[in-house]
Formats: sequence, C-alpha cells, structure tokens
Amino acid sequence: MERFVLKQDIVDLIKKDQILYGQIAAITGHTILSMRKVLNDNSSPKLTQPGVLRHLSDHLNIGIDDLLEVVTETGSNDNTAIPHLQESH
Repeated sequence: MERFVLKQDIVDLIKKDQILYGQIAAITGHTILSMRKVLNDNSSPKLTQPGVLRHLSDHLNIGIDDLLEVVTETGSNDNTAIPHLQESH
C-alpha cells in the first residue's frame, strides 16, 4: 500500500521552527509535547491533511507536491492515504 508522508527535510524544518511547530500542532490538534512523537514517526494522517499542507506551502513558500513523498508499506491495512492526491500523481 502506498501513502503520502511529509518529506524528511520538511519534518526537520518543522522541528527547528518553534512558531511553525506550534502552528502545526494547533492545526492537527496535537499537543506541543505529542508533536515530537508525531513528527518522529511521520505517520499521522493529520500531517498530510489539506489544512496542514496549505499552511506549510504558504509558510515555506513551496508547492504542496514538494512537501510530500510516497512510501510503500507491505501487509498494512492502514487507510491513511489521501485518495485525491494519489489520483493526481
């Protein structure tokens, strides 16, 4: 199964920018403390929801497609993929 996750360099930018870190926590509904685990795992579907992607794109001044990468997982029934984005690639 393929799904979208944030590119590692984008995750690293979020971790380094305290303001962006807090903004993403607020958008996703995660606490400041739980954000570290969410970013380290980079598996939460909340990180790739449209509001987060738009905010990151605007804040970092880069296209949404440049925020994401596809990962392939085998044997998973995880439904965290974003169908409308998968169809466009």
